Amino acid sequence: MKALQAEFADQDIGWSLDVDANYNRQQALRMGRLLDKYEWDFFEEPLSDTDFEGYRYLSENLDIDIVAGGNAVPNLQLINQALQRGSWDRVRFDFTTIGGFTNGSRVMALSQAYGLKAEVQSWGYTLTQAANLHMMLSNSNCEYFEQAAPYEKYEVGAKQVFRPDSDGYISPTELPGLGVELDWDVLDPLVYFHRRFSR
Repeated sequence: MKALQAEFADQDIGWSLDVDANYNRQQALRMGRLLDKYEWDFFEEPLSDTDFEGYRYLSENLDIDIVAGGNAVPNLQLINQALQRGSWDRVRFDFTTIGGFTNGSRVMALSQAYGLKAEVQSWGYTLTQAANLHMMLSNSNCEYFEQAAPYEKYEVGAKQVFRPDSDGYISPTELPGLGVELDWDVLDPLVYFHRRFSR
């Protein structure tokens, strides 16, 4: 953290840290205080997603926004419980694991009702990125798009891909639907199961 701060402190960059639930509460508090000192934007998954009380403790004792990883609680009711307890300062989830656009829209509405930002996951292949990007753009409380890297690893079989422009912004394509065409010549050799539906 200190090395990054020394190198980039004078640049207009929004910073977050994701430690993938590798800290206990005291370790997370110590790191959080350093992130507070440097005025970073948010601290992601310092603890297990289900440690609602641990997250509440961090939220109460740190200025930086505290956010879960969004992987272990893909459930509207559990997210609501966490928000009722004041566990998180931002909501974190993925439209492709929460139950699609219907449940994702419900979680987005819930986060808006609490006056919270939603840092939507989009780590994955191009279709996952497209689904999350479209829903982020249709809501006003999303700030960051999570770009999977290295890019090429996550772009297999997609004719259109999402890359940041020179200012760091991601834009959708102008194609219908999710805005992505699949390259079946590339994908067919990788398919391990086919199922056909008749009318």
